Amino acid sequence: MKVLANLLFFVTLYLVYLVHERESAPTVALLVAASVIGVVGKIVQLKGRSCLTAYRDARARLIYERIANGEQVNGDTFLYLRPFHSTMNLTVSNPRAQSSGTLESLAEDRVVELESVLRTSLDPFGTLVGLGLPGESEGAGRILTTEENWRAAFQKLAEAARLLILLPSSRPGTLEEIIYLLRNGLLGKTLFIMPSNTMSAYDAKNEWTKTANTLSELGLHLPAYSAEGRILAFRANGEIFDSPMELSSKARLTPAISAAASWLGSRCVAAPCRSRRTTRPCRRLWRSRSISC
Repeated sequence: MKVLANLLFFVTLYLVYLVHERESAPTVALLVAASVIGVVGKIVQLKGRSCLTAYRDARARLIYERIANGEQVNGDTFLYLRPFHSTMNLTVSNPRAQSSGTLESLAEDRVVELESVLRTSLDPFGTLVGLGLPGESEGAGRILTTEENWRAAFQKLAEAARLLILLPSSRPGTLEEIIYLLRNGLLGKTLFIMPSNTMSAYDAKNEWTKTANTLSELGLHLPAYSAEGRILAFRANGEIFDSPMELSSKARLTPAISAAASWLGSRCVAAPCRSRRTTRPCRRLWRSRSISC
Protein backbone atom coordinates (compact mmCIF):
# COMPACT_ATOMS: atom_id res chain seq x y z
CA MET A 1 0.00 0.00 0.00
CA LYS A 2 2.87 2.34 0.72
CA VAL A 3 4.27 1.95 -2.80
CA LEU A 4 0.83 2.56 -4.31
CA ALA A 5 0.30 5.65 -2.16
CA ASN A 6 3.70 7.05 -3.14
CA LEU A 7 2.92 6.39 -6.81
CA LEU A 8 -0.37 8.27 -6.54
CA PHE A 9 1.37 11.18 -4.81
CA PHE A 10 3.91 11.25 -7.62
CA VAL A 11 1.16 11.41 -10.24
CA THR A 12 -0.47 14.23 -8.27
CA LEU A 13 2.75 16.23 -8.20
CA TYR A 14 3.30 15.63 -11.89
CA LEU A 15 -0.17 16.93 -12.76
CA VAL A 16 0.43 20.02 -10.63
CA TYR A 17 3.72 20.51 -12.47
CA LEU A 18 1.89 20.36 -15.80
CA VAL A 19 -0.54 23.04 -14.64
CA HIS A 20 2.31 25.40 -13.83
CA GLU A 21 4.48 24.66 -16.86
CA ARG A 22 1.91 24.41 -19.63
CA GLU A 23 -0.39 27.40 -19.74
CA SER A 24 -2.28 26.06 -22.76
CA ALA A 25 -3.18 22.79 -21.05
CA PRO A 26 -6.68 22.27 -19.62
CA THR A 27 -5.69 23.49 -16.16
CA VAL A 28 -9.09 22.97 -14.53
CA ALA A 29 -9.24 19.33 -15.61
CA LEU A 30 -5.66 18.76 -14.47
CA LEU A 31 -6.29 20.35 -11.08
CA VAL A 32 -9.43 18.27 -10.56
CA ALA A 33 -7.55 15.11 -11.55
CA ALA A 34 -4.65 16.02 -9.25
CA SER A 35 -7.04 16.64 -6.34
CA VAL A 36 -8.87 13.34 -6.83
CA ILE A 37 -5.70 11.31 -7.19
CA GLY A 38 -4.15 13.07 -4.18
CA VAL A 39 -7.18 12.25 -2.01
CA VAL A 40 -7.13 8.62 -3.16
CA GLY A 41 -3.41 8.47 -2.39
CA LYS A 42 -4.01 9.79 1.13
CA ILE A 43 -6.79 7.25 1.71
CA VAL A 44 -4.52 4.42 0.56
CA GLN A 45 -1.74 5.72 2.81
CA LEU A 46 -4.02 5.89 5.87
CA LYS A 47 -5.40 2.42 5.13
CA GLY A 48 -1.89 1.04 4.93
CA ARG A 49 -0.97 2.64 8.25
CA SER A 50 -4.10 1.26 9.89
CA CYS A 51 -3.24 -2.20 8.59
CA LEU A 52 0.31 -2.03 9.96
CA THR A 53 -0.96 -0.76 13.32
CA ALA A 54 -3.39 -3.69 13.51
CA TYR A 55 -0.52 -6.04 12.64
CA ARG A 56 1.70 -4.64 15.41
CA ASP A 57 -1.15 -4.85 17.94
CA ALA A 58 -1.92 -8.46 16.97
CA ARG A 59 1.76 -9.38 17.25
CA ALA A 60 2.02 -7.67 20.66
CA ARG A 61 -1.03 -9.57 21.90
CA LEU A 62 0.48 -12.86 20.70
CA ILE A 63 3.79 -12.08 22.41
CA TYR A 64 2.06 -11.35 25.70
CA GLU A 65 -0.04 -14.52 25.52
CA ARG A 66 3.10 -16.59 25.03
CA ILE A 67 4.91 -14.85 27.88
CA ALA A 68 1.89 -15.26 30.18
CA ASN A 69 1.77 -18.98 29.35
CA GLY A 70 5.50 -19.42 29.91
CA GLU A 71 6.16 -20.17 26.25
CA GLN A 72 9.15 -19.18 24.13
CA VAL A 73 8.86 -15.93 22.19
CA ASN A 74 10.48 -15.71 18.78
CA GLY A 75 12.86 -12.75 18.61
CA ASP A 76 13.44 -10.02 21.16
CA THR A 77 10.79 -7.96 22.89
CA PHE A 78 11.15 -4.36 24.04
CA LEU A 79 8.65 -2.89 26.52
CA TYR A 80 7.65 0.76 26.22
CA LEU A 81 6.60 2.38 29.50
CA ARG A 82 5.03 5.83 29.47
CA PRO A 83 2.28 7.94 31.03
CA PHE A 84 -0.87 7.35 29.01
CA HIS A 85 -1.42 11.08 28.48
CA SER A 86 1.73 11.20 26.32
CA THR A 87 -0.03 9.15 23.61
CA MET A 88 -0.80 11.39 20.62
CA ASN A 89 0.43 14.41 22.62
CA LEU A 90 4.22 13.95 22.59
CA THR A 91 5.12 14.76 18.98
CA VAL A 92 8.36 15.60 17.18
CA SER A 93 9.46 16.51 13.66
CA ASN A 94 9.32 13.46 11.42
CA PRO A 95 12.88 12.32 10.55
CA ARG A 96 11.59 10.72 7.35
CA ALA A 97 10.14 14.03 6.19
CA GLN A 98 13.49 15.77 6.63
CA SER A 99 15.09 13.85 3.75
CA SER A 100 14.63 16.50 1.07
CA GLY A 101 14.38 15.58 -2.59
CA THR A 102 12.72 12.17 -2.24
CA LEU A 103 9.15 11.24 -3.10
CA GLU A 104 8.75 9.30 0.12
CA SER A 105 9.70 12.35 2.21
CA LEU A 106 7.05 14.46 0.45
CA ALA A 107 4.35 11.90 1.31
CA GLU A 108 5.30 11.77 5.00
CA ASP A 109 3.61 13.74 7.79
CA ARG A 110 5.67 16.67 9.01
CA VAL A 111 5.05 15.75 12.67
CA VAL A 112 4.80 12.29 14.28
CA GLU A 113 4.69 10.79 17.76
CA LEU A 114 8.04 10.34 19.48
CA GLU A 115 6.88 6.81 20.27
CA SER A 116 6.57 6.08 16.55
CA VAL A 117 10.13 7.30 15.94
CA LEU A 118 11.45 5.09 18.74
CA ARG A 119 9.56 2.08 17.36
CA THR A 120 10.99 2.63 13.88
CA SER A 121 14.52 2.77 15.30
CA LEU A 122 14.01 -0.49 17.20
CA ASP A 123 12.27 -2.38 14.39
CA PRO A 124 15.49 -3.99 13.04
CA PHE A 125 16.21 -5.52 16.44
CA GLY A 126 12.89 -6.68 17.85
CA THR A 127 9.29 -5.84 18.67
CA LEU A 128 8.28 -2.82 20.75
CA VAL A 129 5.14 -3.46 22.82
CA GLY A 130 3.23 -1.53 25.45
CA LEU A 131 0.03 -1.59 27.47
CA GLY A 132 -2.86 0.41 26.10
CA LEU A 133 -5.74 0.56 23.68
CA PRO A 134 -5.15 -1.25 20.35
CA GLY A 135 -5.23 1.09 17.38
CA GLU A 136 -4.47 4.23 19.37
CA SER A 137 -0.90 4.72 18.12
CA GLU A 138 1.48 3.87 15.30
CA GLY A 139 4.19 3.29 17.88
CA ALA A 140 4.44 0.24 20.13
CA GLY A 141 2.05 -2.64 19.55
CA ARG A 142 -0.69 -2.37 22.13
CA ILE A 143 -1.76 -4.98 24.68
CA LEU A 144 -5.22 -4.42 26.10
CA THR A 145 -5.50 -4.88 29.87
CA THR A 146 -7.98 -4.04 32.60
CA GLU A 147 -7.66 -2.09 35.83
CA GLU A 148 -7.45 -5.43 37.64
CA ASN A 149 -4.73 -7.16 35.60
CA TRP A 150 -2.47 -4.42 34.19
CA ARG A 151 0.06 -4.74 37.02
CA ALA A 152 0.47 -8.48 36.48
CA ALA A 153 0.79 -7.92 32.72
CA PHE A 154 3.39 -5.20 33.22
CA GLN A 155 5.44 -7.33 35.61
CA LYS A 156 5.50 -10.35 33.29
CA LEU A 157 6.48 -8.21 30.31
CA ALA A 158 9.12 -6.31 32.27
CA GLU A 159 10.76 -9.51 33.44
CA ALA A 160 10.71 -11.10 29.97
CA ALA A 161 11.67 -8.09 27.84
CA ARG A 162 15.19 -7.72 26.52
CA LEU A 163 15.09 -3.96 27.04
CA LEU A 164 12.75 -1.45 28.67
CA ILE A 165 12.19 1.96 27.07
CA LEU A 166 10.93 4.35 29.76
CA LEU A 167 9.42 7.80 29.44
CA PRO A 168 9.60 8.81 33.12
CA SER A 169 6.65 10.44 34.81
CA SER A 170 5.50 11.23 38.33
CA ARG A 171 1.96 10.14 37.48
CA PRO A 172 0.74 7.28 39.69
CA GLY A 173 0.79 4.44 37.15
CA THR A 174 4.20 5.19 35.66
CA LEU A 175 5.68 5.97 39.07
CA GLU A 176 4.47 2.59 40.34
CA GLU A 177 6.19 0.93 37.38
CA ILE A 178 9.46 2.77 38.08
CA ILE A 179 9.36 1.74 41.74
CA TYR A 180 8.88 -1.88 40.65
CA LEU A 181 11.92 -1.63 38.36
CA LEU A 182 14.03 -0.21 41.19
CA ARG A 183 12.97 -2.84 43.73
CA ASN A 184 13.37 -5.79 41.37
CA GLY A 185 16.76 -4.98 39.85
CA LEU A 186 15.43 -4.14 36.38
CA LEU A 187 17.05 -0.73 36.14
CA GLY A 188 20.02 -2.40 34.46
CA LYS A 189 18.04 -3.04 31.30
CA THR A 190 16.13 0.24 31.17
CA LEU A 191 16.70 3.20 28.87
CA PHE A 192 15.33 6.54 30.10
CA ILE A 193 14.01 8.86 27.41
CA MET A 194 14.26 12.60 28.07
CA PRO A 195 12.03 14.13 25.37
CA SER A 196 13.19 17.21 23.53
CA ASN A 197 11.36 20.46 24.21
CA THR A 198 8.87 20.62 21.35
CA MET A 199 5.70 22.59 20.69
CA SER A 200 3.55 19.52 21.37
CA ALA A 201 0.77 19.28 23.94
CA TYR A 202 3.09 17.32 26.23
CA ASP A 203 5.02 19.61 28.59
CA ALA A 204 8.29 17.68 28.55
CA LYS A 205 10.32 20.07 30.73
CA ASN A 206 7.73 20.39 33.48
CA GLU A 207 7.00 16.65 33.49
CA TRP A 208 10.71 15.79 33.68
CA THR A 209 11.40 18.26 36.49
CA LYS A 210 8.50 16.97 38.62
CA THR A 211 9.57 13.38 37.99
CA ALA A 212 13.21 14.10 38.88
CA ASN A 213 12.13 15.63 42.21
CA THR A 214 9.95 12.62 43.01
CA LEU A 215 12.55 10.01 42.06
CA SER A 216 15.31 11.75 44.00
CA GLU A 217 13.38 10.87 47.16
CA LEU A 218 13.65 7.21 46.08
CA GLY A 219 17.40 7.44 45.55
CA LEU A 220 17.35 7.75 41.76
CA HIS A 221 18.83 11.06 40.65
CA LEU A 222 17.91 12.16 37.13
CA PRO A 223 20.00 14.90 35.51
CA ALA A 224 18.55 18.34 34.89
CA TYR A 225 16.32 18.74 31.86
CA SER A 226 17.98 19.45 28.52
CA ALA A 227 15.91 20.92 25.68
CA GLU A 228 17.68 18.83 23.02
CA GLY A 229 16.53 15.57 24.60
CA ARG A 230 18.70 12.78 26.00
CA ILE A 231 18.95 9.00 26.23
CA LEU A 232 19.98 7.88 29.71
CA ALA A 233 20.86 4.62 31.42
CA PHE A 234 21.92 3.79 34.97
CA ARG A 235 24.08 1.11 36.52
CA ALA A 236 23.80 -0.20 40.06
CA ASN A 237 27.19 1.30 40.95
CA GLY A 238 25.94 4.81 40.18
CA GLU A 239 27.42 5.22 36.70
CA ILE A 240 25.26 7.06 34.17
CA PHE A 241 25.12 6.81 30.39
CA ASP A 242 24.10 10.17 28.91
CA SER A 243 23.80 10.79 25.18
CA PRO A 244 21.96 13.34 23.02
CA MET A 245 18.80 11.96 21.42
CA GLU A 246 19.41 12.55 17.72
CA LEU A 247 15.98 12.81 16.11
CA SER A 248 17.09 14.29 12.80
CA SER A 249 17.22 10.85 11.20
CA LYS A 250 16.87 7.15 11.98
CA ALA A 251 20.54 6.76 11.01
CA ARG A 252 21.46 8.89 14.04
CA LEU A 253 18.87 7.78 16.59
CA THR A 254 19.40 4.03 16.12
CA PRO A 255 23.15 4.16 16.94
CA ALA A 256 22.40 6.26 20.03
CA ILE A 257 19.93 3.65 21.30
CA SER A 258 22.35 0.86 20.37
CA ALA A 259 25.18 2.55 22.27
CA ALA A 260 23.04 2.91 25.39
CA ALA A 261 21.85 -0.70 25.20
CA SER A 262 25.40 -1.96 24.66
CA TRP A 263 26.56 0.07 27.67
CA LEU A 264 23.97 -1.78 29.73
CA GLY A 265 25.19 -5.08 28.32
CA SER A 266 22.35 -5.80 25.88
CA ARG A 267 24.16 -7.25 22.88
CA CYS A 268 21.14 -7.71 20.68
CA VAL A 269 20.51 -4.00 20.18
CA ALA A 270 24.15 -3.46 19.23
CA ALA A 271 23.48 -5.30 15.96
CA PRO A 272 20.41 -6.97 14.46
CA CYS A 273 20.16 -10.46 15.95
CA ARG A 274 17.81 -11.81 13.37
CA SER A 275 16.22 -11.19 10.05
CA ARG A 276 12.90 -9.55 10.71
CA ARG A 277 10.90 -8.92 7.58
CA THR A 278 7.58 -7.10 7.80
CA THR A 279 6.66 -7.20 4.13
CA ARG A 280 3.00 -7.96 3.45
CA PRO A 281 2.13 -8.23 7.18
CA CYS A 282 -1.58 -7.86 6.51
CA ARG A 283 -1.60 -10.74 4.07
CA ARG A 284 -0.03 -13.03 6.65
CA LEU A 285 -2.54 -12.01 9.30
CA TRP A 286 -5.48 -12.22 6.92
CA ARG A 287 -4.62 -15.87 6.39
CA SER A 288 -4.51 -16.46 10.14
CA ARG A 289 -7.75 -14.44 10.62
CA SER A 290 -5.99 -12.38 13.31
CA ILE A 291 -7.07 -9.02 11.92
CA SER A 292 -9.15 -7.50 9.19
CA CYS A 293 -7.39 -4.70 7.33
